[in-house]
Amino acid sequence: MRQRSIHLVWLVALAACRVEWGAATSAGDAGGESSGDVMVYTSAYPPVVAALDALAKTAVSDTRIRWFQAGSEKLAARLDAEILAGNPGADLLMSSDPVYYVRLKRAGALVPYASLRSLKLDRRYVDADGAFVACRLSAMGLVYLDPAPPPRAFADLLEPRLTGKVTLPDPLGSGTMFSTLLVLDQRAPNTIAQALRKNRATSSGGGTAVVDRILRGEASAGVALVENALMAKNARLHFVVPSDGAVVVPGHLAIVKGTKQSAAAKRVYDFLLSEAAQRIFIANHLHSPFAELPAPDGAPPLAALESAPIDWPALADHADAVRAEWAKAFRE
Repeated sequence: MRQRSIHLVWLVALAACRVEWGAATSAGDAGGESSGDVMVYTSAYPPVVAALDALAKTAVSDTRIRWFQAGSEKLAARLDAEILAGNPGADLLMSSDPVYYVRLKRAGALVPYASLRSLKLDRRYVDADGAFVACRLSAMGLVYLDPAPPPRAFADLLEPRLTGKVTLPDPLGSGTMFSTLLVLDQRAPNTIAQALRKNRATSSGGGTAVVDRILRGEASAGVALVENALMAKNARLHFVVPSDGAVVVPGHLAIVKGTKQSAAAKRVYDFLLSEAAQRIFIANHLHSPFAELPAPDGAPPLAALESAPIDWPALADHADAVRAEWAKAFRE
């Protein structure tokens, strides 16, 4: 079973693959409200981070934002290690692993904040205690390449006609895929991992890797995010909203307990929820949780994607068991 490591050795391993924006903070200005520096740990795509950083230079010019960009699982491992050491490096966390936020909240590792902008959101996107809020949405569905007969539901991936022809992201490395796996497991408890393995599905990388494998002819259908399909810019590749419901994964935003930049962190929090910042997410193929804003060009509207509300705290209770079952099916 793969568990999230909280050993400090992760810090060394992750430092080699990190991507950061912004000027480094010197020892003299590392703490205190006066410096105005805010470190954001994020799983957002690099072009999104670059565009947000450029906008922030005018929108919150009194605050210097630094960004650490990595996948959700790597962010969690890094932050866990830092929290264990009593020195979290993030002021804000903006990643796409809803159950991780539930775990952090339960551990008392987040600072509640009621941003005025969050009052405009559907309550499903706002933690009841204000510990976190959705600032972007990713929709997981089905992708296929013409002229393959399209799957219409997640359950279709288990059909004999698609034996050896299905590919998925690795849920042990992708926060959005792990979130999707939790939802699928809830629909068919303790069966989905073994059923996919029996049907000889492949699982590695993220949604972009899934699309690449399909375009290369290594698979006929797969599971990916709508933004993965849009970024491919291939007219033969299609995204399908599953009849059994797309999985809409919120990319949450939260203030990490221990920040020495509480006021500045709140300014950046408000900035990331602002309409100008939200339109950057939309321009990069991500849905905004704000109902008055449009869907990305070429994407289904949010109303067409949403199914029944997802109870992420309830799913978090089973996360370790689902992770272990997947590892048993695909890693042994």
